[in-house]
Amino acid sequence: MSQWSGEPQASQFAPTARGLEALFQRIETLEGHLRALTGANILSPAGIGVDLEGMTIASSLAVTGNMLVQGTLALPAGIIGNEALAAPVGWGYATSAQDNFGVTEAFSSLATASFTVPPGFTSVILVVFGKVRIFNPGAADWLNIECGISGATGGGMPEPLPAGYSVHEMLGVVPMAGISGGQSIATAVRVQVQSVALAARADNLAYTRSIALYFRS
Repeated sequence: MSQWSGEPQASQFAPTARGLEALFQRIETLEGHLRALTGANILSPAGIGVDLEGMTIASSLAVTGNMLVQGTLALPAGIIGNEALAAPVGWGYATSAQDNFGVTEAFSSLATASFTVPPGFTSVILVVFGKVRIFNPGAADWLNIECGISGATGGGMPEPLPAGYSVHEMLGVVPMAGISGGQSIATAVRVQVQSVALAARADNLAYTRSIALYFRS
């Protein structure tokens, strides 16, 4: 005898008009729940709103994997700190002064200032301002002046060097790549006379103001 033999029985809903009514009411209740779930925003408890205009998140969002943004990402100014961007730019400032020097036909580096490259940076832009006051006891001459790396050779801007006291200024911008953390970089104002060397004097004065902008690329 098969287990399906005999008259069908309903253990939960009796085969009566009242039992069928209860079954239909249960089905209608389930349909109502499904309609509510279909039209409802199940993410609203997390502060997330979804409509045809897009998604609004009024709570915190933690992304543990990769995120691809294919459109424009607009952020209010100032909400991302430098640390959150792994400090892409660093800076340094140095100043120096020197007196009692002479000027020869070879370049001399004066008022040398030193920078130490912070860890993780690989390139730098140096902005160096230099100023010198020189006494020339002889005939007029020419003075080459340049601001940049201490000890560098060549370059310079020739300027008239009159007899007596004169003041000369120069601004130099030097980009450098291939640097590394802990490396020392020295800046200076560099001068050279073209014809007659000038002896050292206590009232000869040079100073520099230097800024270093460090980058990670």
